[in-house]
Amino acid sequence: MRSWPRAGTGIGTVFVDFELRILRFTPAASQIIHLIASDVGRPVAHIASNLSGYTSLVADVQSVLDTLVPKEADVQTTAGLWFRMRILPYRTLDNVIEGAVITFVDVTERRRAEEALREAREKLA
Repeated sequence: MRSWPRAGTGIGTVFVDFELRILRFTPAASQIIHLIASDVGRPVAHIASNLSGYTSLVADVQSVLDTLVPKEADVQTTAGLWFRMRILPYRTLDNVIEGAVITFVDVTERRRAEEALREAREKLA
């Protein structure tokens, strides 16, 4: 019951440099934060997000780049899908930090199961 096409691993991935410019992204990421090929090189702050209620992407990516401490959160799209978003420093093969990588893993089914369990517990209580 997904509303986005699957390609490769289905994990949405976006690489950004230190200036928060988009370096590259996977097709799955383009369904979450509305990316097109011509967005490569543009600041991530200029991209329209499909995330509902999550407005701190730029600040969170900058924080990861400043501190090298990863961030993780569950975020929801306007279509109601849930993703585990992780922001990590991106290292080259020479172990040099080149920017950050943002990944989105679909956790919609897990969230639905958790909600069903919570509702069942409430009925039993």
